[in-house]
Amino acid sequence: MILAAFKTALANNDFQGIFDSVQSIIELSDPRGRKAFDMLKDKFKTNPQLLGYAGFFESQFKEKLKKNKK
Repeated sequence: MILAAFKTALANNDFQGIFDSVQSIIELSDPRGRKAFDMLKDKFKTNPQLLGYAGFFESQFKEKLKKNKK
């Protein structure tokens, strides 16, 4: 459900929707969420600023995954 909302927001360049979805994906820290970060990086690969944000959010996601494994 969250991934579907993310995909819609990404397709529509709805930055608030993207941000909200990414925050939810980080909080859930389900490994399947990695797909969203790949999509985000692909979408913004030509925009260094947005690509930086994607990397920042992905690092938060990975950190949360590590914490949940312990």
